Amino acid sequence: MRLKENFTPMTSDEIHADILQRIVELDLKPGARLIEKDIANYYGVSRSVIRPIFAKLEQRKLIRVLPQRGSYVSLINLEMNKEILLLRSLIEREAIENLLHKDNKEEIITALEENVQKQGEHWELPYNDGFKALDAEFHNLLIKGADMQGVLSIIEGHLIHVARWRNFDVLFYNRAQELITEHRTILKSLKENDAEKAKMAMSEHLKSVEKVGAHVIKEKPEYFE
Repeated sequence: MRLKENFTPMTSDEIHADILQRIVELDLKPGARLIEKDIANYYGVSRSVIRPIFAKLEQRKLIRVLPQRGSYVSLINLEMNKEILLLRSLIEREAIENLLHKDNKEEIITALEENVQKQGEHWELPYNDGFKALDAEFHNLLIKGADMQGVLSIIEGHLIHVARWRNFDVLFYNRAQELITEHRTILKSLKENDAEKAKMAMSEHLKSVEKVGAHVIKEKPEYFE
């Protein structure tokens, strides 16, 4: 592994964030071996800098350190992702209920509507970073509008695993149109003040992440536990 291109010195925290991002975005594939010396050379630092970074990533279940065998990017645990998505679904369903009882709900719904309109600009485009940002913003507007950021923060550290799983959309599929349609359905139900319909649409939307599963497992079984 050669020195990082356009190299500028990075702090330990910056290196940690960069490796984490590369794992989540699948630049470092599940199961890939991480050689401490090579990673240190890539970032232009000593191995003593990389060692605690690996320890932090292991704590977050993003890498596995196997005695006498080395360090590897963790394989994807589908059952763990399903459990995290279940919790996320429960939180967002409750957020919908809370939002529709807010005095400023129309203001929040307007912000969601503007977001979905921007998503529509990506209808014919490949699944890209711009759309991913709008997708995240849609859910953040909902959570923030319902004053439930604190509840979401309880599982926030685990959502990094779902983010990695969702990035298979980028590698294998282009589900932007499907996701935009699902967001429009949620928004329509909110505008109609129909909490049950909106909650059902949200549950189906978050379950749709699992739809990628069967196809990806067939194509890349080595990525999964």
